[in-house]
Amino acid sequence: MKLETMVLTVSSSAQKGGVPGIAAILGTNKTSELVLLGYPLAITRTAVDFEVDQATSSVHCCAQMETVRRTGVEVEAFTAIQVSLLTIYDMSLPSSAAC
Repeated sequence: MKLETMVLTVSSSAQKGGVPGIAAILGTNKTSELVLLGYPLAITRTAVDFEVDQATSSVHCCAQMETVRRTGVEVEAFTAIQVSLLTIYDMSLPSSAAC
């Protein structure tokens, strides 16, 4: 993927991180539907940060979740990361000829 395309896709800055950030939040909410024997959690906070590494032409993504329940939210964080990175890839297809 071209570096310019990657920066443009990730920096489509809206308040919640642009389209990839919104996709991460939606992915978090759908985790219980995607994972076998999963159950919905009351997530109280979702934060997703993206960083473009120009040296390697890659995107680094970090997701943080909070809940009031006594359970882990690792699967929800993994789902948020995967959905947001898939969204970045999908958004970059029209403007990137190197796929």
